[in-house]
Amino acid sequence: MKFFQVRKSQRAGAFKARGATNKILSLTADEKRRGVIAVSSGNHAQAVALAAREAGTRAVVCLPNDAPKMKVEATRGYGADIAFSTATKMTATLSAARSPHAKAW
Repeated sequence: MKFFQVRKSQRAGAFKARGATNKILSLTADEKRRGVIAVSSGNHAQAVALAAREAGTRAVVCLPNDAPKMKVEATRGYGADIAFSTATKMTATLSAARSPHAKAW
């Protein structure tokens, strides 16, 4: 007997939610108070946003300027603040590290 899990039936559209949830739930109370920052242009962005919302913490997700509108809307819909950057992941990662959101935490 084989069992299959359908990606689109997952809450954040993929299996990324398990990893994001595990990480965010492992944060200390002080870390949760400060929130999380992630860099993604896809399902991981949504997973982090959903996990942060359910853990009662703030999420800022850095997305490239050309991220699909559907992904941006879904990520925002799960409660994340969005910070846009140029299209490359490396640039988005650097932007996240230099973001005013990171400095505030």
